[in-house]
Amino acid sequence: MSVSSEFQRVLADLVAQLGHSEAEATFAAALADAGTRGRKDLSDGAARVVGLLERRGAAAAANLELDSDELQERMRHLRAICRAILGR
Repeated sequence: MSVSSEFQRVLADLVAQLGHSEAEATFAAALADAGTRGRKDLSDGAARVVGLLERRGAAAAANLELDSDELQERMRHLRAICRAILGR
């Protein structure tokens, strides 16, 4: 699987998981938009996702019920893919 395909797959899985929560709808929509941009420019999409994940991490304490181990692992995995794309 290519890096681009893995980026899109993991991102889609995370958006789907977040889609079950009304409280996370804005975050999920922003991630989906970053994925759309990533189809045209992978680096741009990855940079946007990293920014979104960093902002989400700062706000996560207010919504502990949504921060399951599975969700945290998906976000860590996506962040690692994005950093590899960005060469960080």
